[in-house]
Amino acid sequence: MTSVLAPDGAAHRGGRRVRFVALTVAVALVSSTGGWWLAHELDNMGSVDTARHQDAAQREVDGARPPIDVTVTQDTFEEYDPVSFPNTWYIVLDKPLSAQAQQALTAIPVNPRDFREHVRKVWELLRPMGGRLLTDQPTLVRAPEHFTYNGTATSFRLGLESRKTAPVNIDDITADDVDCVPADAATVVRYPPEGESPMRNLALDLSGRSKVLVVEDEGGQQGKPYFQGASIALGQNQTGSNLKIDAITKNETCTFKLKADYRVAGEAAPGAPLEILAQGKPFKAEGVPARAVQYFERGYGDVPWYCAGTVEPGICDTAGWLQEHVK
Repeated sequence: MTSVLAPDGAAHRGGRRVRFVALTVAVALVSSTGGWWLAHELDNMGSVDTARHQDAAQREVDGARPPIDVTVTQDTFEEYDPVSFPNTWYIVLDKPLSAQAQQALTAIPVNPRDFREHVRKVWELLRPMGGRLLTDQPTLVRAPEHFTYNGTATSFRLGLESRKTAPVNIDDITADDVDCVPADAATVVRYPPEGESPMRNLALDLSGRSKVLVVEDEGGQQGKPYFQGASIALGQNQTGSNLKIDAITKNETCTFKLKADYRVAGEAAPGAPLEILAQGKPFKAEGVPARAVQYFERGYGDVPWYCAGTVEPGICDTAGWLQEHVK
């Protein structure tokens, strides 16, 4: 009988071929899978390395940034604006008004129904002569002890922000290097108040030799230190903060700096106090002199102006009660 099976040698050779093909396929699969895994791992390692470099670069850039960026502006009222212009003020000048300037000032009519037009004309007359506007200090019902009254205020606005990615907290802002001398303007033009002065933001009582910012706004916190138990949060893409500071003086002109204490999250210790200046120079808050060479005050009704000092005869009502304001 003839067998239908392959000869023993052929069967053996066929089995070897099958095992070889299987082994080849297996090796190919392993090589392919291993290559993908290796490429995947290398890619991951490259991504991690790139991220580390980026983080290191970001930390370097962040470290080079100042902790706090500060912008300072002063309310000088260069142009008359009926909305923002104060209702009660002094204008001080370094020189006495000439006879012609006195005539021009006292000839400005007063409209009892619209004082704004009168104010605008006075300011437009005196500002080009070197006039500087000082506002009445805010009235605080709950004022701290030894607070100055009947002084003037020079207003500064601070814009505070931080470009750091880490949170930054300002824990305190105080006055530093305060230096005051008697105010020495020659001429004072007064626009007296009609009621209480409006509340504003923060008060810095320089004539009271206080270095602490206190709250002006009405409410339970009025007269208390602004940074008492509070801080200003900056950094980490947070919106900046704005402060308005009324530097108060009475018969003095004071210069000063501001010093901010702050902390940067993640740093072991607070940073060195940040010195804040006004355009690279100390802040300056001017006051009204105790006695001027000339003193003008807006009157009422049939008496548009009162005045005292070295003024032209008959140019205004020389009220006796104004004599204490002149030399």
